[in-house]
Amino acid sequence: KPTFYYYKAWWTNEPVIKLLPHWNYNEGETAKITLFTNCESVEILVNGKVVAKKDLEKYEAPSFEIPFEKGTLTARGVREGKVYIDEIRTSEKVEEIKVSDVYDCGEDGIGIIELNGYDKNGVFCPLGTSRVKFTLDCGEIVGVGNGDPTSFDYEQKPELEEIRYVRHFADQYGMFAVPTKATNVGVRRYDMFAENNDVTWLHEGDRIAASYAGEKCEPTTTILTTTLSDVEGFKYIEFERLGGDTEVYINGEKIGDNVPKWRGEATNTRPYRFYYDFGDGEYRLKLVSKINHTSAPDNAPVSGYVKLGKPIDEPWQVKLHYGKARIFVKGAKAQNVKIVK
Repeated sequence: KPTFYYYKAWWTNEPVIKLLPHWNYNEGETAKITLFTNCESVEILVNGKVVAKKDLEKYEAPSFEIPFEKGTLTARGVREGKVYIDEIRTSEKVEEIKVSDVYDCGEDGIGIIELNGYDKNGVFCPLGTSRVKFTLDCGEIVGVGNGDPTSFDYEQKPELEEIRYVRHFADQYGMFAVPTKATNVGVRRYDMFAENNDVTWLHEGDRIAASYAGEKCEPTTTILTTTLSDVEGFKYIEFERLGGDTEVYINGEKIGDNVPKWRGEATNTRPYRFYYDFGDGEYRLKLVSKINHTSAPDNAPVSGYVKLGKPIDEPWQVKLHYGKARIFVKGAKAQNVKIVK
């Protein structure tokens, strides 16, 4: 970063000459250019033509206002009779990503690999913000970064999924459309085994539901069915909310339920996810829901959403910041990185 060259020029005896920030402006603009150096004098050239000269004091970091002209900006410094040069060139859009090792910690430590964006002419792109996708043919990627303090990008690979929603089922009345949400107020749960009218309170998810004992009614059973097709590769089916005590079947095989596993448990954790390896062909999905109270209209067998999901194996990615980004790896080097896009 710029301050690296600033302090290096101050605190080391190694010759330093560094032009900043870049030479990518619009025609007609005046560019403010800063030079970090410990040279004794300097000339600034635009496309080989001298546009500024200055004798420098120690610890000085001179700035120049220069009319922009597409091409090459050169700083030519002199120190103890020797000439030192730094150049920055106008670049076009990023066309190529070059990969290089920065720091190698071996197989057990964390190594750093740098990505740099270049245009079609091989000129570094100091304003490059391209998104780079890549894979690693061996070793392990630990994370990525680009030094951008305003970035909200993931520094680790996010888990991506393909989602398929189920909207409709068939029931004994015809078509059942999954409602957006079951009523969440005034829910009563009846304990069929109690012999008095005591009222207890049970925690249901993040709220408290009243449990009314002793009030008996005939349970109602609703059976919902639908056919799932073109679902090869999907790994689970998830229900945002299941009403009553509901069992889930696929091709006649029970894959799960939300039935309390012991007396006094109001509900299992929502949403309800059941894992199943879907292959080629069609699958018959059936829900058998028993609701043990008279508020059945307010407690639909299924509500919210029903979805199938499967993971998407996307390459790692990082966005360039000022033309650069880095990959943090274990047991890998730059030659193991394969740029996808």
